[in-house]
Amino acid sequence: MQERRDFLKTVSIAASTAYFSSPLAAFPNELAEPNISCQYYPWFTFFKREGIDWHADLSYSIKTFASVGFGGFEPTFESVDEVENLKPLLKKYQLPMHSFYVNSILHDPKQVAASMSQGLPIP
Repeated sequence: MQERRDFLKTVSIAASTAYFSSPLAAFPNELAEPNISCQYYPWFTFFKREGIDWHADLSYSIKTFASVGFGGFEPTFESVDEVENLKPLLKKYQLPMHSFYVNSILHDPKQVAASMSQGLPIP
């Protein structure tokens, strides 16, 4: 009869061997095509360094971002209008938006209510 410790060692070794010998076989959907998104802020910063205003031609900015091959775009919104302006561009360049950020001020009690009322309507 196999003891519990020996059984656990055997199972651990077998599972580790299976996982590390062929991770693509173990998780084909998750690892076959990595899906890495990128936040908007670094691109805004890079464009600014080059003297380009990200917001001046949003179509150009999103097209440039999409050309790199990221699996998604994570924008920052300050209003519902910004969401509506971005939607058709994300669709056009086939960029999913898995998450987004809202500029909210939560550290100053005097500004929390106003900040929340601005951010909460953003879908």
